[in-house]
Amino acid sequence: MAEFWVWTRRNYSCTFILQSLSSKAVEIQVGFPVDSQFARRGPSKSGDDAKEWVLDYGFIARDERATYHVDFVRRKKRSPEEFATLFVWRNELLAEGEQNT
Repeated sequence: MAEFWVWTRRNYSCTFILQSLSSKAVEIQVGFPVDSQFARRGPSKSGDDAKEWVLDYGFIARDERATYHVDFVRRKKRSPEEFATLFVWRNELLAEGEQNT
């Protein structure tokens, strides 16, 4: 007997509104939590596993200027309110008052 799993891909679009409060350019790290039964499996054994997660989920972080390199991160929760699995990327805000969506 064989078991087959059918995964239904869903598309979600989220908008982050980031506004710089600094008078100079700053780089920030942005994260999007992954709260999934599949993300709770054991810790990554290699960097390739993290790349596979990004590709399998088809996670893309972009704005009107750029598409950003995304990593998948597992970490130990420091409190129950924190997430243990996240997609993360770096985003640069250029100047005070600049808004990036």
